[in-house]
Amino acid sequence: MSFWQSNPIVAVNLILERSPHELQRAWSRQPVRVVCSDARLTHVLVTHGHHDHSDGAVPLARAHPAAALHKYPGARDRDQPVPWQPLGDGDVIVTAGDERLIVLHTPGHAPDHVAFLHEASGTMFTGDLVTLGSSVMIDISGGGDLRQYLASLERVRALAPARLLPAHGPIVTDPHVVLTAYLDHRRMREGQVIEALRAGRSDVPAIAESIYDDLDPALMPAFLTGKDQNDMLTGREREILQLLADGMSNADVAGRLFISQETVKSHVRHILAKLEADTRTHAVAIALREAIID
Repeated sequence: MSFWQSNPIVAVNLILERSPHELQRAWSRQPVRVVCSDARLTHVLVTHGHHDHSDGAVPLARAHPAAALHKYPGARDRDQPVPWQPLGDGDVIVTAGDERLIVLHTPGHAPDHVAFLHEASGTMFTGDLVTLGSSVMIDISGGGDLRQYLASLERVRALAPARLLPAHGPIVTDPHVVLTAYLDHRRMREGQVIEALRAGRSDVPAIAESIYDDLDPALMPAFLTGKDQNDMLTGREREILQLLADGMSNADVAGRLFISQETVKSHVRHILAKLEADTRTHAVAIALREAIID
């Protein structure tokens, strides 16, 4: 999230949710620049340290060294050549025109995840807290924590924002309904696990088969063997995913690989299912974050 200041009002409010590859390509064509003589970039706010959310700060910092780049401290910070200004829960960021954003620490998806509440409008910028029509990954190996995630959902719901602006997917215009659905779904799964254990299913395969009865059978072997998302993708699927990240259309991919567009579409459907992504862009973002592709 970036704020441009043209004394004394906000000129542009820009949400950046592009992958590093897309940002670098865009930068090579037309770097973000000040569009009027007295405007300047003042603040860049990052919701968390995953690649698809924080790597765009690097070219921004280079292009606008006077801008303040804000982020909640996280493990990846030391790997990025960015002069981060640390955020804390409850901090107030005052932007141009005296607009105020309240920082809310919302861990669970990532330890350093935050949301930003614009109190005047009731709008909350929520990063990866929710994605309309999809679920949010809680990756334990990356510091994800389901208990913290549920607490974050509860906290945001209690604040009763008017709308949510996620980093992926459409605007959420009825936050209470969506947040409640997220909480209910997670608790339903928790209850199913408990019931499976009570019924004598004591290992992961038995529990999974009893709970995920609607899972595509083709995905179950990878699920049961505990493979991560990188292992679940075939070599061809990773190849296609890399080409999608490079900005290619289905027709472009088909031409490059000498296969039909229908075959490409079939591979894309399998990629979305395996990565639990709702769109191609979402799949690319997950793949970049998990280092499935470069």
